Amino acid sequence: MTKSKDNVMENFTGSADNHGGFSLIEIAIVLVIIGLILGGLLAPLSTQQEISDIKETQQILDETLAALYGYAYSNGGTLPCPDTDGDGLEDSAANCPRREGDVPWATLGTPSGDSFRGNRLGYRIDATLTNHATIFCDSSNPATMNICTDNTCGTTLTGAAALVIWSHGKNGFGATNAQGGTNVAPVSLDENVNIHTANDALAANDNFVKRTRTDASSAAGEFDDMVEYVTDVRLCARMVEAGIIAP
Repeated sequence: MTKSKDNVMENFTGSADNHGGFSLIEIAIVLVIIGLILGGLLAPLSTQQEISDIKETQQILDETLAALYGYAYSNGGTLPCPDTDGDGLEDSAANCPRREGDVPWATLGTPSGDSFRGNRLGYRIDATLTNHATIFCDSSNPATMNICTDNTCGTTLTGAAALVIWSHGKNGFGATNAQGGTNVAPVSLDENVNIHTANDALAANDNFVKRTRTDASSAAGEFDDMVEYVTDVRLCARMVEAGIIAP
């Protein structure tokens, strides 16, 4: 018996019910479910990566501080000049061209940047210690850099920071990037305090903000800079303990 065209087409294509296949609607539903599952997994993974980057960057900052102490121990109680030309070496023939620049990581033997995008770490030394001046213990001539809790500097953690190093955090706003360029400027007022002009004599360039991280939705604005500092008293004590300078 000759089969009809409809029967032949049915046998050839089959049906979802007869062959256990899925309809387009069912496939679409499955894809939506998979997308939701993956989206739920990616968010925690992103958070975990950020936490890891923060931890590793803090370790790099701590390692850099230790290396700065080591430099002072090996160089008669002096601090290195900042790197201002991007080669990782301190820039100094005799005097420092500037009090601020990037950490001279090649001179110190430390990592070249943070763990977020490899952005360079910032570095600034007090006016009393520039040009390889020997670290001293003199309360009548204190360091004058301020570590503030916000952009108004109404409250300070210290007004006598002898050196400051910092990472511009995950957003990297204002940092020198791994390629030697400068990232876009920060939007928040607090992060903007940690961006300084080339005029070392400008008083505002001696101000830094160090506070809890907040995102862009916060009333205080976005802030993810990571700032570390050493006061003149602490720096003096470390040099005395090591026998580098007299108390």
